[in-house]
Amino acid sequence: HGESLANVAKIIVSDPAIGVPQFGLSDAGRAGAGEAGQKLSELVSARRLVILSSDFKRAHETALEVRLKQKAETEKDIVDEVFAALQGKVLARAEGEPPVILVPLLRE
Repeated sequence: HGESLANVAKIIVSDPAIGVPQFGLSDAGRAGAGEAGQKLSELVSARRLVILSSDFKRAHETALEVRLKQKAETEKDIVDEVFAALQGKVLARAEGEPPVILVPLLRE
């Protein structure tokens, strides 16, 4: 994610009850996310891009800024579909590294 208001305030926000409704991007974070989106757009050109983001405000706003620079899908249904398909599966493993397993965080 781009620079968040929590980064500016030098506080760590990891609780969804706080991070989802609060602490979106700073102006610098919004600009940086837009620049990253532009660079990503140049890299992927005409290929389809699906952006996956957590529902924390900082991450969601970053995804939206990136999306503004290209044709990308950010719909929640797509994210839910991907997480359902990958839940518990090994995603990647570098030589000598333990496997990465996707375990979605369940919230009430």
